[in-house]
Amino acid sequence: MQVHTETKISDLDSVVIGVQQLRQLFEKTKAELSGKPASRAEIVWSALGKYNRDANYISEIFQVLHVLWAQIATDYRTEFESMHVRPVV
Repeated sequence: MQVHTETKISDLDSVVIGVQQLRQLFEKTKAELSGKPASRAEIVWSALGKYNRDANYISEIFQVLHVLWAQIATDYRTEFESMHVRPVV
């Protein structure tokens, strides 16, 4: 995971910082969309877009999420399979 820093950091530190940034963006996006009809996928899509606007990046993240939700966090499997992702405007 790539993050901007002034000094060289380890891969682990980069992932920790990146996850913290994504968590903050997810919470910010949830707050911004509060009261609007937005699915979890739309919130994730919008938060990822704030982190990196590249559509290929976002698509690749959703591919990883598909594996996680289908095979590891199976409680979300049905929700993921019914998602029709579209960016919230």
